[in-house]
Parts: sequence; structure tokens; C-alpha cells
Amino acid sequence: MLTKEFVNKVKELGYEIEFENDFSPIIRISNGIGSLGTVFCDTNLICNYSFTPIELKKIMREYEDTPIDEREEKNITLFEIPLFGLKTIDGYQQYLSYDEEKDCYFVSRGRSTLKQTFTEDELEKIPSYYRVLAKEIKDVNN
Repeated sequence: MLTKEFVNKVKELGYEIEFENDFSPIIRISNGIGSLGTVFCDTNLICNYSFTPIELKKIMREYEDTPIDEREEKNITLFEIPLFGLKTIDGYQQYLSYDEEKDCYFVSRGRSTLKQTFTEDELEKIPSYYRVLAKEIKDVNN
């Protein structure tokens, strides 16, 4: 199971997702009141509790059983959209960002917690006047 599929399935069940640590990604799952589990993306390790709902445990287990090198799509080109001439008051570059829950675009400084990278398919959905500003990200690991 791809990580994005895992995230979508968890969200479809109505749970909240929080990503942590860019070096070795961790996904924390909660119900808005408390933690229901943790998934370590770069290892075959999950953490859940006796009170974690069974349907969530099944999805977590399926993700855990997926070999690590099969959790991400291969050969995907990612793009970012720096908005030239737009910087924060303290000098940080502004980027086009996307809020999936609200289905809207906005501007923010570069943050790993925001959706600021886009695949070629996602670029097609972005208004053309921003799309022309897209820059391919050469090293996705940085």
C-alpha cells in the first residue's frame, strides 16, 4: 500500500493525521481527542492500542506489511511554485500552498507541514497563471 493510499484510507474513516520528522517520517493518527496509533514510514513498525478501532488496526497492519520500498511511487517529478517577488517580512520566499480539507490555494513560506509540492497531474489543476511559475525540484530528499 502506498503511503498516500494509507493516509487517504485513514482520513476516509474520519481520523486525523499528523506528519512528523522529515528525516524518518512518522504518521500520528488521532480522533481529535487522543492518539490512536503511530506509523513509522521507513520501518516495518506500527504502534496501536487496545482501544484502537479494529478497522484502523487492519489498515495500519496492511501498511506495515507493505515492503518499505513499495510504499512510495517511483520516478515522480515534483514541482514547487515559488511566487517571485513575494517574501515574508523576515525575508522568506513565499510558495503556492494547498489546503486539501478546504480545497483552496494560499501563499505561505516554505514549510514541510504544508502541501507545497505538486506532481505533474496536480499541476494541471492549478490555475495557469501560477502553473507557469512551477520549478522542478531536483533533489526531493533535501
